[in-house]
Amino acid sequence: SAPVTPAAVKASAGALEHLPIAKVTRVSNTIKQCREAGWTVVGTAIPATASYDELDYEGPTILVVGSEGEGLHPAVQAVCDHVVQIPLEGRVASLNASVATGIVLFEIVRKRRLRAAPTRR
Repeated sequence: SAPVTPAAVKASAGALEHLPIAKVTRVSNTIKQCREAGWTVVGTAIPATASYDELDYEGPTILVVGSEGEGLHPAVQAVCDHVVQIPLEGRVASLNASVATGIVLFEIVRKRRLRAAPTRR
């Protein structure tokens, strides 16, 4: 896992003060432990087995995003419950990791809000 640098703290605009941060040695082992504890683990990679908007994201979910240069390591992909991608158009081959993370997190929140909203009759 990457260290939390002063630049990361500044770029977070204060969000890091409200988020739990964990430093782990082997991401794949940590993912296995989280899955055993009932979490659904969703990785992002190209190619993937599903589009990011096809999952329901119900229950506790961990989103795993790889580095911009190398993406999600195959060993990490192998222990994820789902591996998703964002469909792209034209000549764009990939998105910046922070942009991709924002898109998937938005979809997770959107689907959870829809489920929580009272149904109208």
